[in-house]
Amino acid sequence: TIEYKTADASVIAVEGNNLKGIGEEGSVKIMLATAGNDEFLPDTTYATVEAFVTQLPDEVTWTSDSIVIVKGEEITDILSYVSSAHNEIATIVSGNEAIATVDGAVVSGIEVGVTTLTATSAGDKYYATASATTKVSVVMGVQDLDLPSEEDLKDVTLGDSLPAFPEQV
Repeated sequence: TIEYKTADASVIAVEGNNLKGIGEEGSVKIMLATAGNDEFLPDTTYATVEAFVTQLPDEVTWTSDSIVIVKGEEITDILSYVSSAHNEIATIVSGNEAIATVDGAVVSGIEVGVTTLTATSAGDKYYATASATTKVSVVMGVQDLDLPSEEDLKDVTLGDSLPAFPEQV
């Protein structure tokens, strides 16, 4: 009978003829030994192999290659724009906080320009952290203009000055 033994059961446990990754990433020596019989001596190691425990890759994906936000406005749930295949999104960071800031799940347009948002997954003992970046463009908003009415313009002829526009807020 062959028996498997681990040099560190906190990394890889032996369960019968199966090896089970227990801890964080690491490596450990696994010994194949015999219980002993007429042909083999008991507890003699006939082979030693090194087994590795490693995290699987995660994948972070943005729903769009580019996000547009109006200067002075917010996107209140940026987490709806990004996902991770295996873990929660842990952080979202702005590439230039003079253009856009991130506070939890809220992105604010600070100044007209283009920067990046980088989302990183939390990672765990099974899946490594992963990151993905998208472009965020902060643009000027369209303002409602109070234009002169048709009544104000009915007596205007070519060469006349236009009536003053009302003051814009």
